[in-house]
Amino acid sequence: MTQNNISEILNKLGIKDQQHGCSNGSEWFGSDSKISSFSPVDGSELGKISTGNKDDYEKLITDAQNAFKSFRKIPAPKRGELVRQLGNKIREHSSDRDPSGMRQLRGEVRQASGGADAKTA
Repeated sequence: MTQNNISEILNKLGIKDQQHGCSNGSEWFGSDSKISSFSPVDGSELGKISTGNKDDYEKLITDAQNAFKSFRKIPAPKRGELVRQLGNKIREHSSDRDPSGMRQLRGEVRQASGGADAKTA
């Protein structure tokens, strides 16, 4: 798997070179230092993730508390239905994950490190 293949996969998943590391479910943010992520295949940098600072943490806690207050007002049967629908959506998109591509990537990492043949991965 080449850097181009990895970039294609990340683009397909909507992952950019610069990502925020904090999310409240409706927005992404992060105001602190950045962490680099590297490819296990060739060591090239895949992207950077901005971490959260104290203010970001406080925003996450406040947003979670407000979401809990809103969600608990919904009757239990309706909450259960929402959770069921969420589970269905997750299962519906589970085929978007490419296990064969991941097997290929693991095989190339093993091969690069002198381990098992990629075909047996």
